[in-house]
Amino acid sequence: MINNSKSKIFFSSGKVILSGEHSVVYGEPALISAINLGIKASVEERTKEVNKNSKAGYLNHIFKIFKEKFSSKNLNTDNLEIKVTSNLPRKSGLGSSAAYAHVVFLCLLNHFNLILPEEEIFNLVWQAEKFIHGNSSGTDPSAVVFGGVQIFRKGKRKMLKSFSKMDFILVNSGKPEESTGEMVSLVKTKVESNKNNSKIIKDIGRVTFNMIESIKDKNFDPCLLTQNERLLEKLGVVSLKAKNMIKEIENQGGFAKITGAGGVKKGSGWILAYHPNKDGLKEFLSQNTIESYKIEIK
Repeated sequence: MINNSKSKIFFSSGKVILSGEHSVVYGEPALISAINLGIKASVEERTKEVNKNSKAGYLNHIFKIFKEKFSSKNLNTDNLEIKVTSNLPRKSGLGSSAAYAHVVFLCLLNHFNLILPEEEIFNLVWQAEKFIHGNSSGTDPSAVVFGGVQIFRKGKRKMLKSFSKMDFILVNSGKPEESTGEMVSLVKTKVESNKNNSKIIKDIGRVTFNMIESIKDKNFDPCLLTQNERLLEKLGVVSLKAKNMIKEIENQGGFAKITGAGGVKKGSGWILAYHPNKDGLKEFLSQNTIESYKIEIK
């Protein structure tokens, strides 16, 4: 039997990185944005204790963090079940781990009539996400909790309010075989073993800075997407499959880069593409049976 008296549906958006993948881990800025794809969830209270196996892994970890945060209240979560629906692909660089933790925390806060400032919710989501990604930069938690377009650097964010609404296309290059944590570790090894890779990290930071300035001047330069992509390719985080797809988009007059940690063995997750003729690019992708979504960033 289910008690739905406190059931309410919450939503958390996914995210894209416009510029700054991997370099943000080393203190460079990242330009990030929430998107209109995301995860919906509600909490249901059952009269009997929920099977513990249904809370295995990540969800169990999220519950544990929540109970530790409010340890003085002796909260009982044993009979709670989280119901989730999502149009946000998992393990594809769109912030699904952070969005999932965020929406679950929102459900739990509402269920127990608790209130936390957004900054504290951000810290909970960041703590939870480390269970999945290890050395998380905090970009994904910041994007999903605070929304909008943000400059994120060294755990601090600045909202970019001068950003005009823009449409992009997400293109699926295939799910990476590697996890985000594995890709972060790969880059760490590269940076520590080769000074040229440290220079690439700095160069990505400069591209991000230039993109921020172009947006502030309300003159977005899509060529910066291409510059960022070439640096990520030099860093060795883009698969051959994703490189070929990006070249096809460029041949159609577009600009594109991976968005997220990437992947090298098979797919690299989702590609962020910009084209003056969005419908034309979307039609080209459809004709070639390539999965894609129009997204709005504002």
